[in-house]
Amino acid sequence: MIHTRKDRTLYFISGVIAAAFIAGLIYATAEDKRTSLRMIFIYLSVGFATFIVLYGLNLASIWLSQPDDLALKIRARWQRVLGEGESLSPFGVADDYLDRAALLVVSLQAKILSVGGEPHGPRRPAAQLIRAHEDEHRKDIEKITALQTEVSVLENRLRQIPAELQARAKAFSSVWLCKKRPRSEPTFLHRDDPIYGQLGIHEKLYPILCHPLIQRLNYVRQLSFAYLTFPSASHTRLSHLFGVAKNAQEVLRKVITKQVAYRSLGRDQATGLLRLESKLVPLSVTPEKTNSILLKAQLCALLHDVGHGPFGHALDKLVPYHGDLGRTDPPDTVYGLKYIKDYLGAEISEAGFQPDEIVKILDKEQKDELTGFDVLIADLIASPVDIDRMDFLVRDAHMTGLEMGFINTEALREQMYPLEESGDYKLVYAPAALSEMEDLAQAHHNMYIHCYEHPRKVASERLLVRAVTYLLANGLPKDDLMLLSDDQLIALLSEFLSPETAQGQCFRALRENVHFLLVAEYHLSIWDPVAREMKCNPKLSATVRAWYDERAKGKQFLKRVYVESPLSWEEQICRAVGLREEDRWKVIVTVPAYDAKLQQESGALVVRKDASGLFLDDFYNASAILRNLLTILVPERHVLRVHVTEDLAADAAKLGKAAEDLFMGATAPLADSPALPVA
Repeated sequence: MIHTRKDRTLYFISGVIAAAFIAGLIYATAEDKRTSLRMIFIYLSVGFATFIVLYGLNLASIWLSQPDDLALKIRARWQRVLGEGESLSPFGVADDYLDRAALLVVSLQAKILSVGGEPHGPRRPAAQLIRAHEDEHRKDIEKITALQTEVSVLENRLRQIPAELQARAKAFSSVWLCKKRPRSEPTFLHRDDPIYGQLGIHEKLYPILCHPLIQRLNYVRQLSFAYLTFPSASHTRLSHLFGVAKNAQEVLRKVITKQVAYRSLGRDQATGLLRLESKLVPLSVTPEKTNSILLKAQLCALLHDVGHGPFGHALDKLVPYHGDLGRTDPPDTVYGLKYIKDYLGAEISEAGFQPDEIVKILDKEQKDELTGFDVLIADLIASPVDIDRMDFLVRDAHMTGLEMGFINTEALREQMYPLEESGDYKLVYAPAALSEMEDLAQAHHNMYIHCYEHPRKVASERLLVRAVTYLLANGLPKDDLMLLSDDQLIALLSEFLSPETAQGQCFRALRENVHFLLVAEYHLSIWDPVAREMKCNPKLSATVRAWYDERAKGKQFLKRVYVESPLSWEEQICRAVGLREEDRWKVIVTVPAYDAKLQQESGALVVRKDASGLFLDDFYNASAILRNLLTILVPERHVLRVHVTEDLAADAAKLGKAAEDLFMGATAPLADSPALPVA
């Protein structure tokens, strides 16, 4: 391209000479002179037009490389070509074309700026663009390399998490397995208590009381997250154990002091009930035997809840169904028996008892092997109307302020008697105890509805289950989990849960007490007056009816029922309303516990008197009031609930509709559940 005036002049003269030479050559060689003149004219016209085009392109290249204003440069150039003061066109056409050319150049300038070039230089914009793209490419490569490094670090971290998690959990749990030498002067033998005034523990039990496994229960809340609703309900599992020990001591003292018992005469043919002698028979117990019975009862009371994991019953819907499902007992029962066998044998022997006999008393599956007063102690500790229930109802009612839980435990203790049958002694209640037993049953179910299964408490436990599920899936041993205290579990969750994950968000909501709204609830059971039993609500969808039936099919279905199905339902509701992935932790579904479907009052024995004598009857059969109460209160415990965080309140109607379609609509049977999170 031409860039200087000298070059343009030289090329112009050369072009004229060349054109004249060619024109002369054409004219000299042509036979028809008139035709040759026409050809010369055409040739010169084409040459002149070509020159004008080349000259224009040259000017454009110059104008694009100049730092002056381009539109003004164009107009100045044409003014110099046409002469000062001359009109560009008598009709204004040239003026119009000049304006369009100026706008075109400005447009080109803007495009150069948009792709990273400079509007006034350098003279080689293509090279500059190439260099710019190379720089961007190099920066992209650096970013990719940095991201790959970060991913590699995260992958290494993920591979290390199981090992670190296991090591940290082992360090925490081992604290409670290291025996400490008891102080020379016994402490804790007498304690003030808000329920009983003062509690006393036999000094022979002091080494057991000092064992870390027992002291751990002082760091486990009795009511898990009930303190979020009832701020005073932060009492511990250990305080409950002292209360049960106090009740055991008081009941057996009264029983032995009375020195009387009921005696069986065999099964009545007409009623099928056990007939009793019309009068109480003497009960002869030596002082040495009395002391042994009292000491053993206190020991069993102190050990009956030693297997509780962090936050009490909060993990009962996860731990029993993670791994071996050999038993359907609550995990505290299974682990309590394990701890007695593996870690407390020496202390139990030091107190004068064999660990195996204590295990038999506390293990319901071995109850048939018990003899003598061991049967009575087992009934006192664990039966439908027992001293364990008497203590936690009164204690929890006192700490929460729910007066509906208060019962007259003194009246119940006064009406407890042993039943002698083939040398064994069972726990029975005198006829006068029936009304007090009915009060206890009503208080028990009311406390479940208003406290133990309070929607906010159950929702918090569901958040904990979702968070702990991640730890179990990433290598946390179940045995170490059950040995943790409340604070130790919180520490593990804080350290190993990423805030960006759904499980991390669940833990954050739990820690910060994020409030959840109840958007839907469905009663799973109704009372069938014809069959006189609880049945599945027929209005429920096929999905829920299948879930309801699977609870009774066998142990192999319980993980699906209590772990996988709620997770699947949460996911289905979120997908139905189009909730974003990062917000799906905000919807939780809670289901009733395994024991909610059990007839818990059945099995308590009460003496019934009629014209033909004394009979021993089941509490459920003996009390019409109890049966009526259960038809009302039990369905209130069989409830499936859907909760959402407060920030989803605007979508509550849509979420409720999605839940309605899932749980009450004509949906398919139980869908496959999503896999649990893994490392």
